[in-house]
Amino acid sequence: MRAVVFEDDLCERFAPLTLTRHVSQLVWGTRTIWQSLQRLTKEELVASGRNYLADVTRERLHVEYNPEVEEEVL
Repeated sequence: MRAVVFEDDLCERFAPLTLTRHVSQLVWGTRTIWQSLQRLTKEELVASGRNYLADVTRERLHVEYNPEVEEEVL
């Protein structure tokens, strides 16, 4: 099973911080949200969000972005 970290329309509330990065790349305490989620789950994390961030998010996180999902996800 994979856990999908997705953005919805509310990510716009974090502009300008999220204009060039996936919302999971925001720092929360001493880690990014993504790093905190990795520590909380053993499931594979994949990112889903705005299409124009696909390349930069894949490069930074080394994960799938907007994958086709045909299995159970969290």
